[in-house]
Amino acid sequence: MRKELKILTLVVFLTATIVLVPRLVRAQSKQISGGARFGCASREYLNKLVGYIVQQDKAAFVKGLSAGVAVGQCTMFTSGEEVFIADTAIFSGLVKVRRKGEVAEHWTAIESVN
Repeated sequence: MRKELKILTLVVFLTATIVLVPRLVRAQSKQISGGARFGCASREYLNKLVGYIVQQDKAAFVKGLSAGVAVGQCTMFTSGEEVFIADTAIFSGLVKVRRKGEVAEHWTAIESVN
């Protein structure tokens, strides 16, 4: 009986953590850190661009990012720009951010935000 109570307590605690922590994190204002940072509206397009970086294909990355920015699929962030976290992708290293005063949201590397 005591073991069951401990397990139940742990389950309640973990459930509360999973439900409440993302809400607290999302409410906090953050800033873009570092130099040239980019984000894309879709995770798929962001992953495609990151794939070009991993393959060290700079030409494909520049073309892909330029095309994404031209059609509004991607954006460039500036260091110190204020953003809010809209979503997180657990274990992917990605966060979805929204600029202050705007409604458009973009996925970017979690290292881009502090």
